[in-house]
Amino acid sequence: MDLVTLVERARGGDVDSFTELVQRYQRLAHGSAMALVHDVDVAKDVVQEAFVAAWRGLPRLLDAMAFPAWLRGIVRRQALHALRARRLESLAEAEHLPGDGPSADQRMDAGRRRLVALAALADLPDGLREPAVLRWVHECSQAQIAAFLDLPATTVNNRLHAARRRLKRRILVIMKDALSDRPLPEDFPARIGRIVRAEGPLIEARFEPAGPPELFSTLIAADEAGRAVTVQVVQHLPDGRVRAIARDAAAELTPGMQIAERGEPMNAPLGEPLMRSALDRLVPPTPAGRPTLLETGIKVIDLLLPIVRGGVVALLGGERVGTTVLLEELVRRLATSELSLFTFVPGARIEDLRNVRDEGFTLGLGGIQTFFFVADHPEHREAFDTVITMSRAIAAAHIWPAIDPVASRSRWLMPEVVGETPATVAERVRRCLAEADALEGRQDLDAAARATVGRARRLRRFLAQPFFIAEPYTQRPGTFVSRADTLAACTAILDGVHDGIPEDAFYFTGGIDEVLTRARGAS
Repeated sequence: MDLVTLVERARGGDVDSFTELVQRYQRLAHGSAMALVHDVDVAKDVVQEAFVAAWRGLPRLLDAMAFPAWLRGIVRRQALHALRARRLESLAEAEHLPGDGPSADQRMDAGRRRLVALAALADLPDGLREPAVLRWVHECSQAQIAAFLDLPATTVNNRLHAARRRLKRRILVIMKDALSDRPLPEDFPARIGRIVRAEGPLIEARFEPAGPPELFSTLIAADEAGRAVTVQVVQHLPDGRVRAIARDAAAELTPGMQIAERGEPMNAPLGEPLMRSALDRLVPPTPAGRPTLLETGIKVIDLLLPIVRGGVVALLGGERVGTTVLLEELVRRLATSELSLFTFVPGARIEDLRNVRDEGFTLGLGGIQTFFFVADHPEHREAFDTVITMSRAIAAAHIWPAIDPVASRSRWLMPEVVGETPATVAERVRRCLAEADALEGRQDLDAAARATVGRARRLRRFLAQPFFIAEPYTQRPGTFVSRADTLAACTAILDGVHDGIPEDAFYFTGGIDEVLTRARGAS
């Protein structure tokens, strides 16, 4: 399709036509940006922001044939913004290229070669640098360069000839090897999506169904005022759609706007006003009528942290405490129920999430909605029915799931919902665990205190449980324990019925029958 047709269609809102323009001009734009900012990764960001700005500005482009030069102007403006926003390291201190001996080349690592190549480019005059990058790094033709820079072909040829005279042949080889190994990703056009819904800081955007942005990843958009707005992905939806939160409370994002994925995760938490605004829009209202208890078959949850149909659960995680495993186990056990799960972690790595998906984790299934936020301990816990707090100390003791029963809570743990006896047993368990924690490390314990500590240790071990999702790692079949069996077993432990059974017999089991069988086998 010719340039004029593509531009006219894109100007009319045709995303496919704009994607074709991105594919045609992304290398030229990246080369132009790199010639200005002298940094491959910064240049990638500049190009993505430039294409977002170009999409918004297309209606103001009167001459479709001027698109290449117009795009270059946008790239230059975005590059200047980037230079003002960050203090790039000076290339003037780059070491000079070693002598012609091949052994020196062999000793230069990739970082040194990249530095040398960038230093060589920086030494070129402004008029020579841009065509040099486009020709020898991105391998653009002289005709493409002339059209993009809006220069006669003879001028481009003369500038390339002058640049070649200034650069040793060996520098050109290093430049090609060192800088072309980190080009724009092949899927760059697929990383551009469109906002389909917006409400306050909350947006919904559509991307290619095969590869939506990862959770926690950063998106960039330009709002009605032309400002760049950073947006963070918090939920995956079907058909390539994602929900995300704008990190600028004053942002004016509307449906139809273009939005681009920047790739890197956002590890800074949302500010509390933004978090509150987002939760107000994401947390569903409490279902009317009497709540319906859901039975998870997970002992510690059914006993101490009851969940109801249509409820809202916050999972406060951390590093290496099994947060994702617990989330996935809940998703699979309760997939036929309606439930909203909000996971809060202190930091995120996209690569970890990709690995989780490669291992078959869904992070959402059936009637379960899952949301992911970077936050250590959100202040607005009252927004959630049930708050499950994971503990590093409990994980270090190899108690899985590593849920802290004392720090966690559920508003549904009341006699009117769970019944008088379950509420009483849960309170007794919490009190026993808290008293044992207070006695930790003391040597002067009387018989009653020693009994409390022993029963608390048995309770903690009994509340550990094999998960179905973790079977490949634990080599243990997952277990489902009914709420009634859990209550009966915990009551017996609290009453001292099992004081004579070794603590290890309780560890990582299903119901009490398995504990007793294990104890008999050990005797």
